[in-house]
Amino acid sequence: MNFKIIILCFLPCIISSCLSNRDSNQATERKAELKLQLPELSYPDSLALNQVLSQLDSDYSFSAVVDKSGINILYVRNLHDSVFFDFSTMYSEYLGFFLEETNNIKRKGFIRNKERLLFVFDEIGLFNEKNMKQTIDFGVQDSAYSIFYEPFLYRYYLEKKGRLKFIEESWF
Repeated sequence: MNFKIIILCFLPCIISSCLSNRDSNQATERKAELKLQLPELSYPDSLALNQVLSQLDSDYSFSAVVDKSGINILYVRNLHDSVFFDFSTMYSEYLGFFLEETNNIKRKGFIRNKERLLFVFDEIGLFNEKNMKQTIDFGVQDSAYSIFYEPFLYRYYLEKKGRLKFIEESWF
């Protein structure tokens, strides 16, 4: 009788231990490594784009905001019948989550700027692909943004004459 009571007392602990161990294994399985084969892109007015990147570097240290695991991104999108160039930085382990949240990307690729890569996600189709492609390893991905991580956003508006005009610095 005492043996049955002891087993009944410890049975819930054993079951919960097995369930929690299974949940941690599933969480590990959900974290997958992200490798993308991305083409090099070009922008028709590369001088204007280089001027914007130089301005971001001089005013905000855009290229040096994040450490080695960080990447610089440009997200080109159409909002309210206007084209916006959203420059931001993010940690590479959140790129998979970013890609899940963006729906209408026509072109994904990269641009080289001062030996650093700027990853471009273009909803409009303003960027052109070059023939060169490169496989880039973004490492193990988190399934959601961390509470403490909110990337900066530097937004530019594309004027009708093709110039990029700075609008705001805010959160992404």
